Amino acid sequence: MYSQTRTVVPTVGLDETFPQCLKIRRSTLELTNYEEGDQRRCLSHAVSSLQARSEEQSKLSVEAEQCQMEAKERHKIAEERYRKTLRMAEEREEELRRQLAVVKATMEKPTGLLLTVSPQPFGHNLSAKKSTRHLFPRASGS
Repeated sequence: MYSQTRTVVPTVGLDETFPQCLKIRRSTLELTNYEEGDQRRCLSHAVSSLQARSEEQSKLSVEAEQCQMEAKERHKIAEERYRKTLRMAEEREEELRRQLAVVKATMEKPTGLLLTVSPQPFGHNLSAKKSTRHLFPRASGS
């Protein structure tokens, strides 16, 4: 009897749980019913194992896609916050520029309009009541 060994599916990347019975010996003569049944069981096990792996890969793909969508949403929210913060900073900058212009304009006005405070004499009691009799000039006839 002459026999040859042939691999039905690639075994690259498969772990020890993958059935090793995929290396099927085919005889140049007819196979017996026992050998055919053994091969069918082996192939059935291989198919179910591949289906399980396929389902696992599908599940992982869905999870990866969901993570990617969540990341895009977080990125979009971060961009919106950045734009809002930038807009607020620009508004604040414009407000400060207006205030600075007002201060510069005030400083450039003639000093005659500015109020001057005369110094108080030494020892002057600040809490003393001021007399109101000198506020209004007396009429010359009285």
